[in-house]
Amino acid sequence: SSSSGGSSSSSNEDVFRVYRRGSDGPLIVMLHGGGYSALTWSLVVEEVCNEVQQCQVLAFDQRGHGSTRTVRTEDLDADTLARDVGRVLRAVFGDGGEASIPGPVVLVGHSLGGAIAVHAEFHKHIDVAVAGVIVIDVVEGTALAALSSMHSVLAARPLTFPSLQEAVLWSYRSGQTRNLDAARVSMPGQVKNVITNVCGADEVEQLQQRKNSEICASDAAAVATGAGDSAAVSTDSTAAPADADAATKQGRDESQESSLLKVGPPPISAGSVRFSARRLSCRRLSVDNENKIEEEAEEEEEDDSDNTGKKDDKKHIDADERRKKQMHNEEFRKSFESKRLKQSSLAGCSSSSIDSGVSYTWSINLSSTTDHWNGWFEGLSQNFLSITPPKLLLLAGVDRLDTDLTVGQMQGKFQMQVVGRCGHAVHEDAPDEVAAAIIAFLTRHRILQPKHPSRYHTLPGC
Repeated sequence: SSSSGGSSSSSNEDVFRVYRRGSDGPLIVMLHGGGYSALTWSLVVEEVCNEVQQCQVLAFDQRGHGSTRTVRTEDLDADTLARDVGRVLRAVFGDGGEASIPGPVVLVGHSLGGAIAVHAEFHKHIDVAVAGVIVIDVVEGTALAALSSMHSVLAARPLTFPSLQEAVLWSYRSGQTRNLDAARVSMPGQVKNVITNVCGADEVEQLQQRKNSEICASDAAAVATGAGDSAAVSTDSTAAPADADAATKQGRDESQESSLLKVGPPPISAGSVRFSARRLSCRRLSVDNENKIEEEAEEEEEDDSDNTGKKDDKKHIDADERRKKQMHNEEFRKSFESKRLKQSSLAGCSSSSIDSGVSYTWSINLSSTTDHWNGWFEGLSQNFLSITPPKLLLLAGVDRLDTDLTVGQMQGKFQMQVVGRCGHAVHEDAPDEVAAAIIAFLTRHRILQPKHPSRYHTLPGC
């Protein structure tokens, strides 16, 4: 595999950014939605892995997204994206089929990723038997109906951001992600540096690697200084080098949290691919104190809402807060719009032409994918009902079911759960609830073993 931040040198190879955590137990393959990246799953993965006895997780930046680089980036057909899932699994685990994967396979997908998970299983693009399919907030009827307004939604987004911090703040303030921690982790994977064309997540990773190197160098210098003072050497003289070794090892582990995986004809053999990433990274960017206070204030308001005697006052507070936030978001949007007008040509922009010296834009231009939109979602409901593995549908609202799914749900063909007070990015807004739903579903079907079975004895109803 290529080293982190590397690229494919062959014209007929595709390079996928792959994140892995764990090496034993059931394999959960997570597919992100359109415009997102694999890092969108970080908080959910952290929750799941902390609560189960054993599991492994694989997530990757899909074609055209994040740090993945493919020869035909514009080929975002549903069948191509579904085939990519099988190609990545073969490259990671080899061509041995089920024998090469040490546990059952579960597909989890959000939005477009959910549609691709269903497509991959329905058309058998994966070489192994799938033990479960979990689809998050995507329904054929609702998705197709929303396509007509997608261009206006995309046009309302800022074209560029002066920094990664500003991109994170926009994601949170605009409501794209209602969880500030999730925005810190996810947003860098959705944008790229317009000067270097490097994904923001890669820049954060490189920065972390430099910090780890500095820490290791500092520790090594401290050890050398201590070793020179022979008069002071006692039992601590052996402990210091051990600590330095541990720090060095930790630095290596952190620098290998993600891998660039070459996938192309012929498929890579299992022996030629090395993955030592031990966890899905939860990288966090610093955000100004004002926004931290703003988030804490929202949490305090939620606590107050539990007091039934203050409902009327809470309504007035919520209304005022919404108006303030709308005004704040509008000012924030206008500031980005003015910067966009100053930068009429991204191709010709330079560091001197941008206020902060650096500018970021979206990793993928979703408006250019219009031709694929219908193909992503047409037939999704029937395909979802037709596939044989146990199925779970997680939604942000019960009103999103179309006719086919309503009938199928009444017939008990799949399980459904609604996660309240969330936007479209359900898994980012409420990672703990989504993780609990995933664990309960997989526990019920004896795919996972939670550390605390009493917490997941039954799947909560909708």
